[in-house]
Amino acid sequence: MSNICLTMHQPWASLLVYGLKRVEGRSWPTAHRGKLWIHAASKEADPEVIEAMEFKGYNAVNQLVGYLMTNDSKYITTFNNSRKKILSYDRVEIMKAIINSYLGR
Repeated sequence: MSNICLTMHQPWASLLVYGLKRVEGRSWPTAHRGKLWIHAASKEADPEVIEAMEFKGYNAVNQLVGYLMTNDSKYITTFNNSRKKILSYDRVEIMKAIINSYLGR
């Protein structure tokens, strides 16, 4: 069984968890059905990094999750200095914020 995590900004994450938001549209398909983790993003992603990844045709969410899970900066394009910008953030602190948010702390 795989653990699927969907990242959303507030208030959408809470609305989905409490059943007040019933549909979430994404640009990527999935065969997953069943339980999944909901992550409420604690901070906006750097708009320049997102724009650069999307300009190059990458799915920004997938690329950022890949980087955070593996610590492999190759998930982030070098276009427009995006890799350098994302590496300026403390990856461990981002992961701690995700977990604390999930645990309600």
